[in-house]
Amino acid sequence: MNPGHRYQHDETPRWAIAPGPARFGAVLARGPEKVHPARKRTRVRRARHGFTLIELLVVVAVISLLVALLLPVLSRARKEAERALCRSNLHQIVVAVTGYANDNRRRTPRLTMFNGGVEDARYGTTAWFPDPQYGAGAVYAGYFAGPVGLGLLVPEYVSVADGRIFFCPTQSDKSHVYDQPVIGWHQWGNPIGQVMLGYFTRESSSVDGPIRALVADMFYAGANRTGHLEPRGDYLCYSDGSVRWVFEEGSLWQSGIWYPSTDSQIKYVWDYFDREYRTRAVLD
Repeated sequence: MNPGHRYQHDETPRWAIAPGPARFGAVLARGPEKVHPARKRTRVRRARHGFTLIELLVVVAVISLLVALLLPVLSRARKEAERALCRSNLHQIVVAVTGYANDNRRRTPRLTMFNGGVEDARYGTTAWFPDPQYGAGAVYAGYFAGPVGLGLLVPEYVSVADGRIFFCPTQSDKSHVYDQPVIGWHQWGNPIGQVMLGYFTRESSSVDGPIRALVADMFYAGANRTGHLEPRGDYLCYSDGSVRWVFEEGSLWQSGIWYPSTDSQIKYVWDYFDREYRTRAVLD
């Protein structure tokens, strides 16, 4: 600048030399910077970038670990829920059996399998037998037709609609379950049908005197059945109204006595259950 022209006009734009906030405001006044279309497409592609293979593998590994940890917990919870339902079923059954005994000279339902009035301990799971006159005579000639055993509780003490309480939810071989096609509960009242239950009852006995086992998880159905497998044992309801857990003894199981095949062997197991109440049966 010429010193002689002290007030000479400076044509330099003020926004180009303005410091600080003034410069920032001037930049804003110019508007947004134009971006080349190729650069814009590159930015879009980067914004849409997904997971890498390593990241996906890490996610899969974490999910697999969680499943491995949760499955045993869920399995145990399911089994415990089934065991609780089994106990609930037996509680309801023993209440019904006690009501029946109060109306029938203090005795539990009979396993009267023959018209002559003879009981048969092997048929502790039977609830309904077909009438021989309806075509079953060749198989069941001489057998008692109609309700038997726990079937005598229906419908006065247990309604037909509540028949599911007669079936243990833990039975593994599915031979005696509620909806079994041939001998399931839907056959109740059918003159040519047969109903077999998922619980086992003993021959008629008194509910007075020494406490006795009345109904148990099925430990016999002619083909080596058992109650609960993990752990191995049975829930039973006793004449005092309690439901207790009895472990299956290894010696009995290995010798075959626990899987009885004769009337006398079945009675032996019931006597064992009676003794267990006074010694090691676990109140549940």
